[in-house]
Amino acid sequence: SYALALEYAGAGQTPKAIEMLETIIGNDENYLAAYYQLGRLYEEAGKLDKARQSLSKGILIAQKQGNSKILSELRSALENL
Repeated sequence: SYALALEYAGAGQTPKAIEMLETIIGNDENYLAAYYQLGRLYEEAGKLDKARQSLSKGILIAQKQGNSKILSELRSALENL
């Protein structure tokens, strides 16, 4: 679950957290919050291309959903990479 993925991330178990978030997105590509967290974790892991991909895909979904708050957060995170 998303909450468990965040627990793994908080415990420094980045690979497990990434794996769980990828699974969440694989099961529901509209799970918007997962894209931000996944991008952040990829950035921490030094995988900047994957971070950009995750954040960019999240931006597209946020635009489709009309979610301006998360759209702003995703854009900001992408700009700061």
